[in-house]
Amino acid sequence: MIRSRCQARQHMQGSVAVEFAFLLPVMIIMLAAPLLFGRVFWHYTVAQKAAQNAVRFLAAANPAEIRTPGAGGTEAPIAAVARAIVMAEIAELQPGPYAPGVDILCDGGLCFGFQIPARVTVRVTMPIYDEILGGITSIFTGGDQILLNPVATTNYVGN
Repeated sequence: MIRSRCQARQHMQGSVAVEFAFLLPVMIIMLAAPLLFGRVFWHYTVAQKAAQNAVRFLAAANPAEIRTPGAGGTEAPIAAVARAIVMAEIAELQPGPYAPGVDILCDGGLCFGFQIPARVTVRVTMPIYDEILGGITSIFTGGDQILLNPVATTNYVGN
């Protein structure tokens, strides 16, 4: 009788190890998924705030700064400063191997500085890479990245 209890106890210890081996991948996914969602929401919030700060800067610029054209047909210098504001705020995130894209728009087109816009828009395109569950999230995102596109638009106050 005593001998059969010891054998049963040793047999049960092996089954616990097998159950743990089955549950470990599920537990890892259950831990990694909230971390990924938290990271995505954090990156989106920072990018949205950066876009809002840049559009607020553009909207409050005086008309002389807005009308100053860039050298050689490039964007206005004030748009370059707004882009630098966004890039400086996003640089703290270390978003990955590819740099985020920033579009500065005046009335839906590029800000060349030839006219005073009615509306200014800052659009950020930022990819997020999942280092932990990249193989699983690529099934849902269609690639190896999650693309965030925060946009901030406001009226130009100099009109």
